[in-house]
Amino acid sequence: MKILYIGGEPLPGSGGGSVHFTEVTEGLKKLGWDVMVCVPMEDGYPDEENIGGLKIIRVNMKLKGKTFPILALKRWRKFIDFNPDILMERYVTFGGACSILSQKLKKPVVLEVNSPHTKEFIFRFGIKNRLIIFLLNKWSEFQFKCANKVVSTLDTVIPEFARDKFIAVEWAANNDLFNPGAINEKERMDLKKQLSINDEPVVIFLGTFRNWHGISHLPLIIKNVVSEVPCVKFILIGEGSERKSVEDKIRSLSLQDSVRFTGVVPYKNVPLYLSLGTIGIAPYDRSEYPPLKEFGFFWSPLKIFEYMAAKMPVVTIDIAPLNRLVENGKRGYVVAEGDYRAFSDKIIELLKSPDRCSIMGKTARDFVCENYSWKKHVDHLNSELIQLISGKR
Repeated sequence: MKILYIGGEPLPGSGGGSVHFTEVTEGLKKLGWDVMVCVPMEDGYPDEENIGGLKIIRVNMKLKGKTFPILALKRWRKFIDFNPDILMERYVTFGGACSILSQKLKKPVVLEVNSPHTKEFIFRFGIKNRLIIFLLNKWSEFQFKCANKVVSTLDTVIPEFARDKFIAVEWAANNDLFNPGAINEKERMDLKKQLSINDEPVVIFLGTFRNWHGISHLPLIIKNVVSEVPCVKFILIGEGSERKSVEDKIRSLSLQDSVRFTGVVPYKNVPLYLSLGTIGIAPYDRSEYPPLKEFGFFWSPLKIFEYMAAKMPVVTIDIAPLNRLVENGKRGYVVAEGDYRAFSDKIIELLKSPDRCSIMGKTARDFVCENYSWKKHVDHLNSELIQLISGKR
């Protein structure tokens, strides 16, 4: 069986979207699918390659610095010749390549929805023009109307008319990759030396340096924690528009000796960094991004799954689904959104109770291994794809 999977995320890549795309692609290939993927062109990579049977097509999808996955249709003939049994695409406003291909190939389409992207786009860019809004919404509707099935964690990100196509899934972690017991000890010690870390406890933030990640609150959190546990080190992994302001604030508070900024870390190396961690934190701030309140917390908390897989208890905010994943007092703590004093206190409490911290970390890993593996996600998706091909759904 053949599947064509189109997305606007680079492959390989380190962002959450690329991680998701990679794990699903690899999982489907392992289950015997003949997989062709189409992703954006990146410097240093060929426009076509075959890696272990995975057919990768790269296309320049950029227009004025923005990614337009619909430009995958530049390789229309390649897709026609491949003749997939199923078309699958990550939904974004300027996607829809599979929707158009389906008109020609008469093959089913699975739309993977990670957010109400068009509504987000209109919000982010402050679009007021009624005609533009109308056209954007019509294009979004077209994609959902062409879809035979819609895969997402939340039905609130799906238009009401398409909710009968909804397949509820969970995102996940690669629990084998993030197993701290599988980390090379020499590499781990070399990384500690590189980061000037000895045997101190380590608190890790992994994510994009944007305000909805709660990044603007990190300096205050770090100050509160260091005042009670002076030996602690914070490793902040990632990049983004707010990194400089965070670094400046860290310096102004004279906290730079307690903080390590790593920048972007390749996905395959992230488990090594997380293996240094004692606690993983996710101080999200939905007030910085209103769509997260309107549609629910739709952005996949991959880092929380990865923290738990790496045997770390998690401190995050008390909203669904985060409170269900962490479960206050069992796999970490959740605190009221916006209460960053309480957030700091929970980190301090764990750092001062190493035995409890260790038990919570083990409980977290056991929980995520049992319930939230990419293999489990792909197995579920695979059963839906097979039923779709067979005409049972």
